[in-house]
Amino acid sequence: IHCDNKGLTSVPKELPSNLFELQLPNNALTTFPCMSLSYLNTLNLRNNKITYFPWYCLKNMPRLVHLDLAHNQLFCVK
Repeated sequence: IHCDNKGLTSVPKELPSNLFELQLPNNALTTFPCMSLSYLNTLNLRNNKITYFPWYCLKNMPRLVHLDLAHNQLFCVK
C-alpha cells in the first residue's frame, strides 16, 4: 500500500493481514498503532510527526526488514 502525501493523521485501522509493504511517508501521523502484520517486510513512516513508536509492537511484524522513521519528532522509544 502506497499512501504518500495524503494528509493522513492516523493509520487505517483495517489493513490486509497479508500486507507486504506499507508506505506512509510525508503525512501527518503522530503515532503508529500496534497491529498484527505478520507478512510486513517494509514499513516507511518517514517525514511524519510521530513522537512515540511502540517498539514492542515489532514482535507482531516478524518479517519486517525495512523500517524508516527518519524525519519524525520521536522523543519516546520504548
